Amino acid sequence: MIFKILLCKSLLLLVSSCYAKPFNAITQFAQKAHKKPAFWHIQKAKSTPERFHDRFENFLILFLDACKTIHTQEQLAQAIMALSLIKQYQPKIFQHYQLANLLDECFKQAQSFTPTASMTLFELQPYFDYWYFSKISHNSTYQELFPAILKSVLNSSVCATITDPVAALVMVNYLTILKTCNVKLYKRHKKQIPLLKKVIKKDTITHGYLLVCQFFYQNLKELDCSYFEELAHYCSKISLEKVPLDLVAQLYACYKLTNQLETSTVKNLAALLNKQQPQSFEEICALTLAACS
Repeated sequence: MIFKILLCKSLLLLVSSCYAKPFNAITQFAQKAHKKPAFWHIQKAKSTPERFHDRFENFLILFLDACKTIHTQEQLAQAIMALSLIKQYQPKIFQHYQLANLLDECFKQAQSFTPTASMTLFELQPYFDYWYFSKISHNSTYQELFPAILKSVLNSSVCATITDPVAALVMVNYLTILKTCNVKLYKRHKKQIPLLKKVIKKDTITHGYLLVCQFFYQNLKELDCSYFEELAHYCSKISLEKVPLDLVAQLYACYKLTNQLETSTVKNLAALLNKQQPQSFEEICALTLAACS
């Protein structure tokens, strides 16, 4: 998800004013979890993954500090994604830094929001994320999306009219999530995925997010050698300096979380990340996940 995609279309899902400080529980936990103020060590940049991994605690402090001010469902979904993936791929780190309580609070907050049939394709992204990550990492059953909502969004006529690469990516994410959350519905619509991928690949940056989402929203066993070949080809052909920072971090995370660090591609990605300071919430989440070790 591809954290950047969650912010597409000008933050369509800003929390309504009818919710009075809905993220207070997460804010209070984050304040108790780590009272050490966020800071940034200025370090001499080195193009090695090891140097980047040494900064994990710095990113984690920034992440916990940022969780004090979560105020949108997009940010809540980003935090849940980062924490869930750390739990899934780095369970010792997850346990060592006692991140379970924060993830619990995030899911409790997620359960207080209810999607509606009037929501657009983009507005439903956090709800699909809550649904997916609650199943794969939280051992709980998040309330499934209402059949009426799924029927209105996931149908052949909607897919056939999508020409925007970002919209196509969001739809592919939803269909991929169904493989875990509703396999019967997935089988009914999976034939749409190849057509949507053709639309996505018309935009280079969106193609990169597709590769990231294929990793984040699928079981590792489902990814064969062809996936990593495509990932390496993408990273070697694109000008990485022009890629958004959160995407660079997520591409690196795909290698890091599968312990594939001994390639020139990985070193190039790490070199770029060593030169960067995260600014936005999605960048902090992405760098925390990427450096986790």
